[in-house]
Amino acid sequence: PCTMGVDTGKQLHVVILREDPNDFERHHVVYLAACHEFSELDVLMKRFQVERCVIDGLPETHATREFAGRHAGKVYMNFFNPHQRGAARWDHQARTVQVNRTGAPDASRAAIRRRRVILPRRMPIVEIFAHHLTQDARILEEDPDTGMQSYKYIRTGENHFSLAFTYAWLSASDQTGARGFLTYLRRQIEAQERANRA
Repeated sequence: PCTMGVDTGKQLHVVILREDPNDFERHHVVYLAACHEFSELDVLMKRFQVERCVIDGLPETHATREFAGRHAGKVYMNFFNPHQRGAARWDHQARTVQVNRTGAPDASRAAIRRRRVILPRRMPIVEIFAHHLTQDARILEEDPDTGMQSYKYIRTGENHFSLAFTYAWLSASDQTGARGFLTYLRRQIEAQERANRA
């Protein structure tokens, strides 16, 4: 099974991750694309057996909601919440996930730094993906009234794959509730099958 992240805009930038069979903390980037139609996303959901997808909730709210409806229980619309603290908040009924605007990119960048993400061989689309990851800068801001300091990300260039990767990593990292329990069981079964073959 795979997880998918989609950034919406003039194009639909897609990042699909697959868990490493020998190390569940590592994921392989198995697909990168810039699609033009939501119907292309439907094909990818089936082709890669996507079990969880996070897609940008804005600005294409209507089309995104329809896509989430076609894949109920698998597709969640992301809405950044600057006041969100702690883990992402998954709402299964509304098909939404709320996450902190700084915390989510922090987690996906940490995955890259800690080598938990394995990229495909070097090719033009991978170069574009890598360039997009460099187009988010983390800056320290100070409130002029209170003097309170906080970090935030600003866009310094085209960053669509960066956002799509953040959504894909958010999908892959969720180990809460029934999904987390089923993932744990799947990993135990796979480990036992590997042990039996050895």
